Amino acid sequence: MFIPFATDAPLYHRPFATIGLIVVNVLLYIAQFDSDMDGWQLQLGNGLHPVEWWTSAFYHYGIIHLIGNMIFLWTFGLIVEGKLGWWRFLGLYFAMAGVEGAITQVLMLASEIPSTAGGASGVIYALMAISLIWAPRNEIDVLLIFGLGLWIRSFVFQVSVMAFSAFYIGLDLILAALRGFRMSSEVLHVLGAAIGFPAACLMLKWNLVDCEGWDAFTLWRGRTLVDEIAGPAVLRGPRANPDAEDALPRRKRASVQRTLEQLDKALETRNPLAAWSAYQILRERGKQERIERSTHRRLIDALRGGKDWDSLRIVLEDYVARFPGDSDRPRLILAELLSRREQRPRAALRALEPIEQSRITPQERSFARKITRLCQTQIDDGVVELSGPS
Repeated sequence: MFIPFATDAPLYHRPFATIGLIVVNVLLYIAQFDSDMDGWQLQLGNGLHPVEWWTSAFYHYGIIHLIGNMIFLWTFGLIVEGKLGWWRFLGLYFAMAGVEGAITQVLMLASEIPSTAGGASGVIYALMAISLIWAPRNEIDVLLIFGLGLWIRSFVFQVSVMAFSAFYIGLDLILAALRGFRMSSEVLHVLGAAIGFPAACLMLKWNLVDCEGWDAFTLWRGRTLVDEIAGPAVLRGPRANPDAEDALPRRKRASVQRTLEQLDKALETRNPLAAWSAYQILRERGKQERIERSTHRRLIDALRGGKDWDSLRIVLEDYVARFPGDSDRPRLILAELLSRREQRPRAALRALEPIEQSRITPQERSFARKITRLCQTQIDDGVVELSGPS
């Protein structure tokens, strides 16, 4: 069982609507025990009932059905609401729920065996499809639970929105095809995704959502959130001729000021990938000195929190070169990274050398001694230190 429970999607708005929808679904499920709410289900093969197009999205068959849907709603609701805001998100949510309910009843009008359907999974698959288009490179923390009898194991891993969404949508599409696309949960899921994809594309086309260049189409074309020409810095190698940028028309170059603003925005919204992309563009142009010291430190903290070790090392090295008089803490972080992550004890010791013990706190002195002992142990054990920047 794959259970998503967190996403690194930046939140430009508080997820009031997503939380509200979850609360309403839970309360209505509890209400099912005390009142007759069978009329909320979507009647299939029994005419058209417009009210049911929406009420059925709040009717769940059992606690497992409810919990599963709410977990997925939380994960993908955060992504979509984070880009739209609560009121536009609610409008989109109810619009897609109504469209799916209407299409489902119309398709089943000729059915000779009346049945019912319910649950939020259709509109959730629509949100999943939208997330795939708008934020394919965002990552989701996933809990995997598996077992045999009483033997149960679990572990957590990260996967991109694109991979996670493609897996679930693709799996349901295969299962629906194997069953001849007869009405089933899999068909309803695929129908929801089929509604979400055009909604995502149209909102992008009409500029109703700002994905900052990280949507699937922009990435496919090799463009980026801050540079309309070069493409995402994290997806491309070094330019063969960095000086050629000066020959580009001014209208085709993202200004340094705009890139600095994008860096600040990415840090404010806790998007280390976007922040690193903006920083790398400034660095390639030799404009990293325009970054304020406080912003540089925030970038260090963001990359460290995001565990982007390669990028972090570069930013740390740039910082200690720019601000040698205020580099004690960054040097400690750099030394830890070089020793623990890259197995380069001599480079780590060189990073520690300029630190004056009188300037750092007792805790930092203890940390420095610990790193020094680790480096000495690595050297004594004959660690082969690969060459690299330091």
